[in-house]
Amino acid sequence: MESLVPVIVGGIIGLAGGIVGPPLAHWLNEESSNRKKRAEKLEEMLSCIYAHDHWLSVVQSIRVFGAQDTQEPAPLPKAKAIAAIYFPQFISSLSELDAVGSHYELWMFKAAKKRLSGNINGIGEGQIEARRPYRQKREEVLDNLRMFAASEFSTSLVPWKRFKKAG
Repeated sequence: MESLVPVIVGGIIGLAGGIVGPPLAHWLNEESSNRKKRAEKLEEMLSCIYAHDHWLSVVQSIRVFGAQDTQEPAPLPKAKAIAAIYFPQFISSLSELDAVGSHYELWMFKAAKKRLSGNINGIGEGQIEARRPYRQKREEVLDNLRMFAASEFSTSLVPWKRFKKAG
């Protein structure tokens, strides 16, 4: 009887491992997959913010200087959609970024009106002051997203976490 105890205990351990192992492995794999997807979506959201800055420059060239329209859609709504699904804590800051971007676009319309009326010399007046709030808010949003990424994701998923911020 004493020789059966190790066999019975070993069988119970093996049976428990066979029952608990697959669900535990599935849960751990799903957790890792979800984390990786959130990191990818954060990267996509950051990319949209940088693309929005480029888009504003293109829109400025079109409206203020009369360049050819490329019909590119604004990328910030995509960033806001990603935030709504994956990062709701950033919706308000993205909306604020959109609002200051709209103020900058208003300056563009005024500059375009000057260009169309023939006032080429005054076309750039106020451009720096109009763009400054957008730039400041964009940097604030990007800094907040970087800090979130550094605290939320591992070094392997966030390459810039390995480097110290200069200055």
